[in-house]
Amino acid sequence: MFEMYQCVSSKFSGRIYLVRMEDVINDVPGESKRLAGFLNIEYQPAMVHFPQRMRNEKKRARYGNEVDKGQVGLWHDTETVYDGFFAGQAERLGPMFDRLDSVIHYFGCK
Repeated sequence: MFEMYQCVSSKFSGRIYLVRMEDVINDVPGESKRLAGFLNIEYQPAMVHFPQRMRNEKKRARYGNEVDKGQVGLWHDTETVYDGFFAGQAERLGPMFDRLDSVIHYFGCK
């Protein structure tokens, strides 16, 4: 998938906009303005109030009116992420993260 991203972004530079979840969560208004600018559309303040427009009531209740900044970086903690689904799997997951290390650094996630 990473190779596909690199190929597409090199062939269509200026037409690909990379959105990192961490950046959106940490700065919804800023990322919304940047994306609107990239898309050449007018920024609307309502763009940052997306939780209020969620149709799924459970998700809307979970998010309320704020973005859950606690989600940033959860993937680093394999023992507790996803309610401990990966607990005790550090030995098996380590090689996977090792292979992904260059991708993680490329996107500035470490």
